[in-house]
Amino acid sequence: MTGLPCRIIRNPSVCWQNHMRAMPIVFMWSLLTLRNPPEKGIFKVELFLPEKYPMAAPKVHSMTQNYHPNVDKLGRMCLDILKDKWPPALQIHTVLLSLQAVLSTPNPDDPLVNDVGEQWKTKEAQAIKT
Repeated sequence: MTGLPCRIIRNPSVCWQNHMRAMPIVFMWSLLTLRNPPEKGIFKVELFLPEKYPMAAPKVHSMTQNYHPNVDKLGRMCLDILKDKWPPALQIHTVLLSLQAVLSTPNPDDPLVNDVGEQWKTKEAQAIKT
């Protein structure tokens, strides 16, 4: 396991010990949501911890392609605590719970992708199938 990059090491403490914060730490998680698509509600996300963490917010990237008003085609996710409302006391499990909530219940009133947000407001059943 020593030759594997941090993003695929299952034990984050090994990654932490090997690199001693010399580079950003990357974790991958699968979040289970209540939505059916994609793949029965399983979303894969990457979480990057910058060197200034916890003073700087982690960066999150969705690895799962989906039709969602709060996730764009590049995998960027719209969540206020990851931007201007980041409190340094917030823990990673809280970030993951917030991501799970956003992926389970899209917020079309504050979309990252405007046309998807509009469709979600006007034709929600069709948007869910897409």
